[in-house]
Amino acid sequence: MRNKKKGLFCSSIGFLVISSSLVFASDIDYKLKAVKEVYGLESCTKPTKGRNFALGNFFFESNLLAGDNDIKCRDCHLDEKGLGDGLPIAVGVGGEGHSDYRLANGTGALVQRNAMPLFDRTEQGYQTFFWDGKVDQRNGEIFSPFGHNIASGFNSPLAVAATLPLTERDEFLGQLSMKASNDLQQAVGNKLYQKRFDALSSALAARLKTSTEFLEILERSGYQENEIDLVLIGNSIADFIEHEFSCHETKWRQYLAGNNGALSLEEKEGAVLFFGKARCASCHQPPLFTDFQFHGIGVPQGDFGPNPRVRDIGRANVTNKTEDLYKFKTPPLIKVSETGPYGHNGRFDDLESVVLHHVNPIEYFVNNEQALGSKDRFRLAKYIDSRSDRLKFIEIADEKEMSAIIAFLKTL
Repeated sequence: MRNKKKGLFCSSIGFLVISSSLVFASDIDYKLKAVKEVYGLESCTKPTKGRNFALGNFFFESNLLAGDNDIKCRDCHLDEKGLGDGLPIAVGVGGEGHSDYRLANGTGALVQRNAMPLFDRTEQGYQTFFWDGKVDQRNGEIFSPFGHNIASGFNSPLAVAATLPLTERDEFLGQLSMKASNDLQQAVGNKLYQKRFDALSSALAARLKTSTEFLEILERSGYQENEIDLVLIGNSIADFIEHEFSCHETKWRQYLAGNNGALSLEEKEGAVLFFGKARCASCHQPPLFTDFQFHGIGVPQGDFGPNPRVRDIGRANVTNKTEDLYKFKTPPLIKVSETGPYGHNGRFDDLESVVLHHVNPIEYFVNNEQALGSKDRFRLAKYIDSRSDRLKFIEIADEKEMSAIIAFLKTL
């Protein structure tokens, strides 16, 4: 509730304070000082390594968690791609190589959604995971496809989210075939999530016990072999992510730490627009630049999707509510300039195109022959109807203001 109030403040009352025009740098710094005070922004401190860090590092970089030993977490979360994979939608089991080669090679299963980066996933308040929010913590309880009772023992919703891909055929278990091709598939069979959790937990424990390297790390971390299960795996990966991918230095964070010279005049003008009349912060609220809510911006569906008739209905997958059709979680913007392509299905190649789509979704369809020539032309009204009412209040006047906003986004 607190963040919502702040977002509304900066998109209405705060707008009067930091409305934009060309001004001197000292005036802009004064306006951005008001932003820092409203949101309580300050520089961050990198967490110390937890007990499970070494185990999490092993799991993140190992293909032992994959049914056919052909994929690991790192394959979809690359440092050089802003902890995404640089692809419109992820390529899972059966894929080879990284990034563009992984898609061009054509041997892997398509996971149907854009791989989300992992920066600052353990910051206070980060309780909702995946594009549709299928892992979520509410009132101290963690809800997921496993059922909230299974969450006992997990240290965080991130720890639960880290284990969910391991249970999916296209992501880790192995490609669907008439016959189970590996020990993990044989254990899971056709079980639903609650039963699948226990079956996979036992099967992974048996497999991991065959790895001398793993057993040495397990012992150094203070665990016994009988403690190996999906809970340990999830908590360990979360510990690794918490330390390894938190509090990276950026120009914006340098500015928050008091270095007014860290941002150029254009970048500061972009920040004033972002928090002011462009109203980006009404959804992309700092410090992580997300409100953890679900909104529609009219993203075209394209030719792939996890739902029938090649669609992705977004949040409605979880809630089964028609009002949640085509809504997706507001993505955080940390390192956003490195994490393209953008959108839940990667339909936008660059920052300018996705920002423009927030303001004017029609241009995408007018200028994209592929969209107009596909099933999208028959669905356009549905996408437009799903757009959040907040988008009506965005105001970007010209190319100069667009360039300034993009410049600011590159500082995050």
